Amino acid sequence: GGRILTMYRAIRAVEPALKYYSGVAQKPSLIAGMLDLCEEFQSCGIEPKRLLEDPDLGDKVRDMGLIYAQYRELCMHQGGTGTDRPGQRAAACLVTTA
Repeated sequence: GGRILTMYRAIRAVEPALKYYSGVAQKPSLIAGMLDLCEEFQSCGIEPKRLLEDPDLGDKVRDMGLIYAQYRELCMHQGGTGTDRPGQRAAACLVTTA
């Protein structure tokens, strides 16, 4: 649906900076997994910057932070707040193609 497409767009936007998750945009099952992970972070109140601040967490967590931050940014630009619950955010994350 719209959330998967928004996550795909988020991954593609940060893909040049990804180390651990480079190439994830070509793997649909991983895109869905990233969406679930971002929603879990959100439900636990974890902000993307928290994942990006500690260099000791490694490339995997850093990449998750980049993807999560971009996903939230896209959601905010599509009418959500970036902190809405996943069900509320679904409508805001619908992407129209022009």
